[in-house]
Amino acid sequence: MHVAQESPEHFWDVVQAVMAVQADGPGMTVEDLAGVAASVGVETDTAAAITDEALRSQVVAFSNAASELAVRHVPWVVVDGEMWDLSADDAGTLLDRAHAALG
Repeated sequence: MHVAQESPEHFWDVVQAVMAVQADGPGMTVEDLAGVAASVGVETDTAAAITDEALRSQVVAFSNAASELAVRHVPWVVVDGEMWDLSADDAGTLLDRAHAALG
């Protein structure tokens, strides 16, 4: 969330880098996550953001909502209440629907 808000141009790079680091399983520390963000060009204090309680509460709320939606993996997108599995071959349709939802 922090990267999406403060350095959106690096968001997908961070997601891909985290997934690559976690290929052998979860277990990254705050310092690991901040290092991954810095390695792709994020210049903000990612470690401070990770430990910020307000941000952590938002992440927990999103995580709980994802569990309620039965999200099985990420990335996963919901547009106007419809779930989209981004591993599917319908990315163009998703983009069209997102643009329509945003007006």
